[in-house]
Amino acid sequence: MEAIDARSVEIFRAVVEAGSATYAAHKLKITQPAVTRAIAQFERNCGLMLFRRGRHGMTLTDDGRMLYEEVQRSYAGMERIAAAVRSIQSGKRGDLRIVSLPALVEGSIGRLLGEFARDNPEIRMQIVVETQEGVLRSIGLELADLGFLFGPLSSQPHFDTAPIGERRMLVALPAMHRLATRRSLRIEDLADERIVLISPPHTIRSIVELRFFEAARRPKVSCEAATQKAVAAMVATGAGVGFIDGEVASQIDAARVATVPFDPPVTWTIQTVRNKNRHISGPLRSLLRRIRGSASANLDALGDEAEPGRNVRRLRPRSA
Repeated sequence: MEAIDARSVEIFRAVVEAGSATYAAHKLKITQPAVTRAIAQFERNCGLMLFRRGRHGMTLTDDGRMLYEEVQRSYAGMERIAAAVRSIQSGKRGDLRIVSLPALVEGSIGRLLGEFARDNPEIRMQIVVETQEGVLRSIGLELADLGFLFGPLSSQPHFDTAPIGERRMLVALPAMHRLATRRSLRIEDLADERIVLISPPHTIRSIVELRFFEAARRPKVSCEAATQKAVAAMVATGAGVGFIDGEVASQIDAARVATVPFDPPVTWTIQTVRNKNRHISGPLRSLLRRIRGSASANLDALGDEAEPGRNVRRLRPRSA
């Protein structure tokens, strides 16, 4: 048997599917005699009779049928490869490494990433939680494709940042607390209250300590908690009052915890950050398009940001 070339296999397959050399020639955009010669040479190279020639065209012999089945399996593999190439080109296949603050990925950012993973099952996504400094370090060392953190950030020549939403700080109180019906609360209103503080390092912790310092007060810290949801849970038990952001407020039980806007308002921006030196892969490009689409649809921050006072329960405190 002589060597079989890919072009001969292609012509053989075209003749089988078209049913005649004439139709195959039209499909392949070559002449009918060229097809006939190629098939005859292919049969000689194989040492097999592959077709029966008749008035109604060319039909496969048993040997030809077995060969065609093998050719189809080979072409199916090639088509899978071609489909994989198209999938990679379109950004629907590949790997993504995301690094985020826990407070973000456990809320609306997590929902957005989950929806993206659902819609792109061939993209393998790894999500790592870090501190603000850890997010910046991972992006700076090109250990992650994209980061989510609070901004604004100081100018960094190798970082590309984009705001995608805003968070607002609220005061969390037991639902029956005497201050729960207030429209807003200042540090002076909380000076005699026991405070449940979130553990450092955390944006809210830094802001609260600064506000108490500016008011020449010292917070009466009753306990500390690792997450905002833990702060809310401790507030619900009556351990004190705490500080959480609007998105977390939208996820807690308003029957147990009331939230009141802080005065003066404290807001901070949610930002994406990536290293300009790191290649933008197809999957990252797809994710960035999804994020921009969510942001243009009034993200705040990608989800159920609580409006001021939305979770405040207008209940009268019980009389002593």
